[in-house]
Amino acid sequence: MISVITPVYNGEKFIESCIKVVIEQNCPNVEHIIIDGGSKDGTVEIIKQYAKHYPHIRWISEKDQGQSDAMNKGIAMAKGEIISFLNVDDFYEPNVLNRVLKLFEKLPEPSLVVGNCNIWGDSQELKLINKPKKLKIEYLLSETSPFPY
Repeated sequence: MISVITPVYNGEKFIESCIKVVIEQNCPNVEHIIIDGGSKDGTVEIIKQYAKHYPHIRWISEKDQGQSDAMNKGIAMAKGEIISFLNVDDFYEPNVLNRVLKLFEKLPEPSLVVGNCNIWGDSQELKLINKPKKLKIEYLLSETSPFPY
């Protein structure tokens, strides 16, 4: 199972399309965990509407200490063997979750999969494809990581 974790705070503008992106994956082995940080807009009402009709959606709404705290809460709630993060204003390409499930069938444990990130402009033109390079566990855990974060 894939646990898709979405941290959100005052994401009324994006939450519905984020929820629909996961629904439209048609992935039978997915749960969508939405961690709301106590939104003051209509975010929670939208989440409630969808959660009533889609049992794969699990959610909480409570004040948190920011995005990392929300992501950690989602990890603690996750039932899946595969963890994925989907920010509220991002989306997945069609059928990507089923492709990831198939990919993980062949990978050793533990494994990390990172996909390309398409950057779209305001007029829906593809501006950039961010492709990860040299993504090895040694680099991620090293103080000399080539990554700027």
